[in-house]
Amino acid sequence: MKFRLLSSALTLLLLLGAQVILADYTQAQNRFDALRYNMVYPGQDAATMAAPSYTTSQDLGAVLYNPATTALFDKSFFSFDIGTRQVREEGTYLGNTTDVTATQTAITQAGLNFKAPTDQGSLVFGVGYNQLADYNRAQDMWGFSEQSSITDLFLLDDYYFDTAFESFALDEFEDNGEMLVESSWRPPFSSEFVGIDQYVDITERGHLGEYYVYGATEFQPGFFVGGSIGIPSGRYHYDRTFIEERPLDVENDYDIESILTEDRIRATVSGFTGRVGFLYRPTAALSIGANVEIPGALSIEENFDTFIETTFIDGSTEAAEFDGTLDYEVRRPMRLGGGITIAPITGLEISGGAEWVDYSNIEFSGLDQSAEERRIQREENRRMSEGFEEVVNLFGSLSFNIADVATPRASIAYYPSPVSGMSEMDRYFYSAGIGFRVGRSTTLDIGVQAANWQQRVYDYLDIFGEDMSDLEPGLEMPDYTQSDIWRIHGMVGITIGM
Repeated sequence: MKFRLLSSALTLLLLLGAQVILADYTQAQNRFDALRYNMVYPGQDAATMAAPSYTTSQDLGAVLYNPATTALFDKSFFSFDIGTRQVREEGTYLGNTTDVTATQTAITQAGLNFKAPTDQGSLVFGVGYNQLADYNRAQDMWGFSEQSSITDLFLLDDYYFDTAFESFALDEFEDNGEMLVESSWRPPFSSEFVGIDQYVDITERGHLGEYYVYGATEFQPGFFVGGSIGIPSGRYHYDRTFIEERPLDVENDYDIESILTEDRIRATVSGFTGRVGFLYRPTAALSIGANVEIPGALSIEENFDTFIETTFIDGSTEAAEFDGTLDYEVRRPMRLGGGITIAPITGLEISGGAEWVDYSNIEFSGLDQSAEERRIQREENRRMSEGFEEVVNLFGSLSFNIADVATPRASIAYYPSPVSGMSEMDRYFYSAGIGFRVGRSTTLDIGVQAANWQQRVYDYLDIFGEDMSDLEPGLEMPDYTQSDIWRIHGMVGITIGM
């Protein structure tokens, strides 16, 4: 049973219909699923989002860039941020363009920083939580397909096959004395497939965050070191409703009125990671810092289920469902980051930074209970090694402290696509914000970030490899389509000194 779940789930949720539409990284138990859980967005609190840096400490989001910079905090404090994300997605499906917006609000950062009394230098430690990434998405697509049906896919995939057969989305037919299993839209004795109306609704929600402890000290005058230990934790929810209906305005001899397919995934994520960083400040006008994130591992537990219901033209229905659970692990890639800050005039800080990430080092493990499971795991790891790339994420920021009363900030970041040959998935982040001192020991920060990228929709070749021999003869599958994604993230944070 476990092998059946594994081998069939490798294509679960890759398959979003006749054109095999894929949401960005929504494939379960394969390389794109592993990639999704390893993507991190810049900025985890309002101040750090507006001005990320490996060499300064705006708020506790600094722990994720360089824990050594927390030694610059001059007091003990409590910090808390809440953020609202809005994602707008415009996509084209079967010639129809749709525009859908989804919104989600969550705690993005919370923590306590303690500054220990010292005769000289600095010693700080603390605990906290930072959000690393979010999975808020929505798609609503429709169109008339003259080429194919989702049921064509049910013939190829073990996960769907039995459920589709029990619900009569697939059926057994006799043709010249030979028993055939075929899509119920394509019985061998009927006229040719003339097309169907398709409706797809997809919702994704969830986030990945990290609980951590950290410490930092001024090891020597102007030289700071720090480290953190983190426990990543998150959840991912995916719901898809796919409906195919008999077209009323096209002549046909279908005896089916509609086929409904509902897919759902509920995943929980946990793991371990660590960071070590240093900061060197030879003068008040120059800071140089670096950080290494030790590759940890993520443990994924996914509960998934599928429900298929076929409605016939006489009003009768047949339905079936299937569910399962799969546990596996994903090795995270190493991250090396570094940057520099200059302060040419009092109050002004100009920072730049780069982060190297080798996504080709992501690996699956834990799926090795049989020879076939080991083969599938090796194949996915090979595809990640060959299909994912090393990238260098870049950002630049500036902030200006106005008489310790207000600090405006701004930054721009560029995150190249980790998928080879898909430069349209490069991500650009534009951030701005301002911090206000609202009391002797209280600061209020506001930040907003806008991001934009494109998403490629994958095809049968990406699912099954180069071997297309099992597909319906003569079935034409388009390469891919594009969708444009706009993401706005606003945050408000407060820091209270103790």
